Amino acid sequence: MDSNGISGLRPNGPAPTLEVCVIRKWVPKYRENELHFVFVDEEVYMLSGFLFCERKKLQKSCLKLCLQTCYQIKGYGCTEPGNFTNTLTHPAIMNLGNATVITSIPDNENIPKQYFDLATRGRAEFQAKLEGVVGTR
Repeated sequence: MDSNGISGLRPNGPAPTLEVCVIRKWVPKYRENELHFVFVDEEVYMLSGFLFCERKKLQKSCLKLCLQTCYQIKGYGCTEPGNFTNTLTHPAIMNLGNATVITSIPDNENIPKQYFDLATRGRAEFQAKLEGVVGTR
C-alpha cells in the first residue's frame, strides 16, 4: 500500500501532494456555502473533499475544478468526515482552503475518469427502507 496516495491518508495525519481526477462535484442541500468533491487516484482509491467559502467565491471555485480532469493538489488538510457529509467509507475527508494549491496536470491514463460503487440488492433494499422508498418487483 502506497502511503503517499489516498489510501494512506488519515484524519489529522500528513497530507502529501496528490495526483487525482475529479469524478463528482456538487453543492449539498442546505450547505450552499460548501462545494463537495469525490476524487480518485491511480490506485483507484476514492476520497471526499470539500471547500468551504463565501457564496460569491464558490462560483469561481466551481469553474476551477472540472469533472474528469486530473489535478495535483497540495496544501490541504485531512479530518474525520462529518455525519452529514460522509459519502465514502474512507476514514478521512480532504479540506480544501486558502492554502490549497491546485494545479491542472495532463491526463494520466492510470487514473480512472469514472468510478462506480455498486451496491448489493440487500444494501439497496436497506437504504430504500431508511429513505422510505417503495420498490416494485
